[in-house]
Amino acid sequence: MSDTLTLVPHSSHAVPVDIKPRRYGLPALGSLISTWHQRKLFRQDLAKLARDNPELIDDIGLTPQWVKAEIEKPFWRP
Repeated sequence: MSDTLTLVPHSSHAVPVDIKPRRYGLPALGSLISTWHQRKLFRQDLAKLARDNPELIDDIGLTPQWVKAEIEKPFWRP
């Protein structure tokens, strides 16, 4: 499959845009899944810490609002 060059309108003139198909291999997929898993575990640990020892959250310099926002994020969001 060859790369293509497409003209996309931008204000009053056309701007060339290089469009290349993205190709992800198994290593990239494995890395992505690993990252998602690590986020899930981190957020579970953070939730447990906030529930069991809320005073430690303050001791490490985090706010309850930040902790709540972080815990509520889905695993795919950084």
